[in-house]
Amino acid sequence: MSPEPPSESWYEVCSGEGLLQGDLIPSCPVIEPLSLGAQAGQQASVDLVDVDLVVLSQSCDLEAKKIDVVLGAAYRDWHTLKTAELGRGNSYLGTESFRKKLVSGDIPGLFLLNRFDGALLLPWSIVDFRRPYVVPLSVMAEHAAQSGERLRMISPYREHLAQAFARYVMRVGLPIGPKAFVSEGA
Repeated sequence: MSPEPPSESWYEVCSGEGLLQGDLIPSCPVIEPLSLGAQAGQQASVDLVDVDLVVLSQSCDLEAKKIDVVLGAAYRDWHTLKTAELGRGNSYLGTESFRKKLVSGDIPGLFLLNRFDGALLLPWSIVDFRRPYVVPLSVMAEHAAQSGERLRMISPYREHLAQAFARYVMRVGLPIGPKAFVSEGA
């Protein structure tokens, strides 16, 4: 078995307002709806929160400014996520079986980000596709420029992220599957 390449090999360090798929945007401001203000005369209520996001929008659309908003997914550091889930009684997250499934990409909706031990630090982290965020391109670009250096996934890792997201959103749940085939004789 060959040794694992250095964790830095998944990323490069970048800065500025230019965005590409696979950019990690720490503490990006996003709007969270709190209420719809459904009764007459009430206004909707929102909160502005900071979320660590990875860019999911296509690089070609970002570079050509063909989109006005950027699709992103939140990522959280593995140890923080594991501690929170164990506190909620989800003991499966602490198992080797769960970690193996994360590595192999067998947990729909979740993606494992490799750690980065270079100039910027990124612990093992989990991207959660189940709760996407949409941020105006101008807002994310301005935030990225003001944030200084950040990590950007390099090829083929950014495409691996995109493929994992595509597998998650293209799943089809059949109301009736062909399970009876399993019991058919040879």
